[in-house]
Amino acid sequence: MPLIESRDAFFGDAHDMRARLLGLLRLMHTDYDDSTDRAALHSYLLLRSDGQAPLMPWALLPNPHVAWRGRDDSSAWLEITREGLAGRYLVTFGADGSIAQMATGRLLLEGSHVWQREVGLKLDDAQHSRFRLPQRMAYRWYLKDGALSSHDDFHLTRFALERW
Repeated sequence: MPLIESRDAFFGDAHDMRARLLGLLRLMHTDYDDSTDRAALHSYLLLRSDGQAPLMPWALLPNPHVAWRGRDDSSAWLEITREGLAGRYLVTFGADGSIAQMATGRLLLEGSHVWQREVGLKLDDAQHSRFRLPQRMAYRWYLKDGALSSHDDFHLTRFALERW
């Protein structure tokens, strides 16, 4: 039996997230019945998918759902919209013009009613085919008081450009 068992499932517009300790003690459970919670989750997921966009640079090109608004010499707002949802990242660029960081405002990430701020670091750019891509991404989620809530780091190990 695993120490912690978790499930995060989507069924169309429905969502169920839960975690248990030793299969018995409920650590968390939400079914997102509340429409406000569900809208917050969908906005977060909208941003989360685009937070991976440095691995798919073409997804960052302006289109009806993606807009860029300049902020200063080293950052810009990446604004993303989809069918009634909207969100934005503050994108910070390195001296070479590569994306160094993407940060959100506070978002309701899960049914615990805890608003968190996500910061995604894009690290170790390398050339792949015609694209420069980060080899590592380090995500951090911070609470209102600035305390680190959780983190996730991953590495790009393979890149293939598929032609359709």
